[in-house]
Amino acid sequence: MIGAMQGRIISMMASLAALAPSVAHAEDSDAEKPAVAVSYNAAIVSDYRFRGLSLTDRKPAAQAGIDLAFRDGFYLGTWTSNVANTGGSHVEVDLYGGYGGSFLGFDYTAGALGYVYPDSKGVN
Repeated sequence: MIGAMQGRIISMMASLAALAPSVAHAEDSDAEKPAVAVSYNAAIVSDYRFRGLSLTDRKPAAQAGIDLAFRDGFYLGTWTSNVANTGGSHVEVDLYGGYGGSFLGFDYTAGALGYVYPDSKGVN
């Protein structure tokens, strides 16, 4: 039986998959970059592991993410996965954003990342 949050993750993944034909296209190298580029990902994996540890008690995980990259160098994104009970939550949501560019021939990126466990106590 799929829990309510896992059901929402699977529903979100299906919605993202439905967008694939309308978003995916080849870009002309000479064409101007769009004001906002959208990319997304979705997966069902046999085990969600982070640094060698299973975060799903060796059970499958449904995962999905979406990223926005702006022409001026800013980016925002989110990624989510189901997890084993983590402080009362069964979902991990990663939120990130930042800015990247080039200076004197060097590429740089400055960003922030936060891991959020909705409805958890003392874990975020």
